[in-house]
Amino acid sequence: DLPGANRKIDDALAQTPKDPVVLAAYGVLLQQMRTPDRLAVVAEKALSASTKTKLIQPLRVQARYCQMKEDFDCQKKYWLKVLE
Repeated sequence: DLPGANRKIDDALAQTPKDPVVLAAYGVLLQQMRTPDRLAVVAEKALSASTKTKLIQPLRVQARYCQMKEDFDCQKKYWLKVLE
């Protein structure tokens, strides 16, 4: 139930709008919902919020966004960062 998941993540974002894990989860949901414009914004926010951590989920979200827009150089860049 994607709309139900969207409501729950919206609630989580209302409580912790800069949490990179919540943002990454939202990115995964947006990918499933096929909303690349919103995914671009959320992926960037997740990456920005995770600069001081070693979380890989925001990198995966960005790589998937690159895949959606068929930008293979971008996709390669972020998948290589996941593998580091």
